[in-house]
Amino acid sequence: MVYDYLAGVPKENPLAWAENYYLHYPKVAIGQWPPGYHVMEALWSLVWGPSRASAVWRRGCRDGRWN
Repeated sequence: MVYDYLAGVPKENPLAWAENYYLHYPKVAIGQWPPGYHVMEALWSLVWGPSRASAVWRRGCRDGRWN
């Protein structure tokens, strides 16, 4: 969700954008992870792209392991 917001650079109110986002993706669960996790994940995806391979590398860098 954070990635989509930052990548889209919306000009509307962030709360209105979030409400519209939840109508299309109702299973987003902000709060399940610490707040910094979502910001770190969005910044990583902006730099490396939102692909599966990028997510595996992010996890490996975050956890310090490659399993």
